[in-house]
Amino acid sequence: MKNTLTEPVKNSLLALILFMTLTVFSSCGGDDDGDPDPQQQPTITGIEPAKGEVDDVVTITGSNFSTTASGNTVSFNGVEATITSATATEIKTTVPATATTGKITVAVEGMNPATSTADFVVYNCSELTLTLKSGGYSIEAEASGGTAPYEYALDNGSYQSESSMDADIADHTVKVRDANGCEASASIAAATLKTITDERDGQEYQVVKIGDQIWMAENLNIQLDTAQYCYDNLPSNCATNGALYTWYAAKVACPAGWKLPDNAEWKTLITTLGGFDVAGGKMKAGGSSGLEMKYVGFRSNMGGFGGNTDRALFWSSDLPNDPDLQNKFGVYYSVSENQGDKVGTSDGYKNSGFCVRCLKIQ
Repeated sequence: MKNTLTEPVKNSLLALILFMTLTVFSSCGGDDDGDPDPQQQPTITGIEPAKGEVDDVVTITGSNFSTTASGNTVSFNGVEATITSATATEIKTTVPATATTGKITVAVEGMNPATSTADFVVYNCSELTLTLKSGGYSIEAEASGGTAPYEYALDNGSYQSESSMDADIADHTVKVRDANGCEASASIAAATLKTITDERDGQEYQVVKIGDQIWMAENLNIQLDTAQYCYDNLPSNCATNGALYTWYAAKVACPAGWKLPDNAEWKTLITTLGGFDVAGGKMKAGGSSGLEMKYVGFRSNMGGFGGNTDRALFWSSDLPNDPDLQNKFGVYYSVSENQGDKVGTSDGYKNSGFCVRCLKIQ
């Protein structure tokens, strides 16, 4: 049969066939936007550990990693890390020197990077420090730096959350551990545990344990806004022997954690030392109790001074039993030359100036 197709028609048919062929190949060849196949993108399924210090080894698990270390790029919050080994499902790397807390990313050449869902926490154990001070037969530990909460252990004992620890008079070591597992330690000497420092003015006081009570072994000397006096109005006497306080001032004079003892607490002390008839000799300077109660005198309610050669008077926080006396008088205890080894107790005008011995609150 004779071909009747004209040349223009032939050309049109050929163009149509070519267009259809290209369309078929295009549809079979994948997405025309050039995006990588999602099934071939790297993914992160786990990071172990989830926090660490610089140079710690971190294992990243997932899929579609390059099997050569150089084919992957790992970053900690934007800081590139060194990769030590790689398989298709696991990368081992180390925390880089300038890394900070943030996301971890894994990039594989020609693919979209994978990003961790949680932050990797970067910490520095060298920032954790521990300071110890004496609380008077106890250790007060204070941690700084690191990440709270903190736990404390005395002499390699078990960790506890409480930062105050009772301690006998011996050298001790305390360790602190923070939330990241970082540890620091500090030591305190036995002699230090027999002192306390008044944080209000930095003065240090000797303390002594008698029975279950812990007493200051020196008279208090803190300058307050309320009434206190130096014997003969000489500051040197306050520095040597402590201040003399009105009953009102004495009630608020002791540092935090310490108190002006009440009658029951004075009587516990006196009973522990053998009773009113003999305890005075043990309480005086040079006595066996360690309280070292020197004759420092008093200030009368009229403003005069006396008794610095033969007596010392110490306020109680209590009032006399007689209601008629309570408005003007407070209770005090005394040691003196004329009492011998006995302890005296009586009522004194509240605006008199007597000594203060603080008792630890336990």
